[in-house]
Amino acid sequence: MYPGVSLPNYTAAAGFADCAENAKTFGPAGATIGMVGRISATKGQDVFIRAASRVNERHPESRFKIIGAALFNDSAFEVGLMLN
Repeated sequence: MYPGVSLPNYTAAAGFADCAENAKTFGPAGATIGMVGRISATKGQDVFIRAASRVNERHPESRFKIIGAALFNDSAFEVGLMLN
């Protein structure tokens, strides 16, 4: 899935230049695949990690990122994700 916006129409905010640079090189070689949101057992980050492992077997050049933080009582779930 490619970005849904025309990136040349936007400039990166201070501190986010690396994100814009990653978006420019998005494609089959070295793609970064991410998930953004609250860390929670109901959001599927564990499924994302298992899927990333399978994709990485065929595309070891790919990178995966989960961006977010746990709230409420999900801190133990977040710790479990980091241990995997």
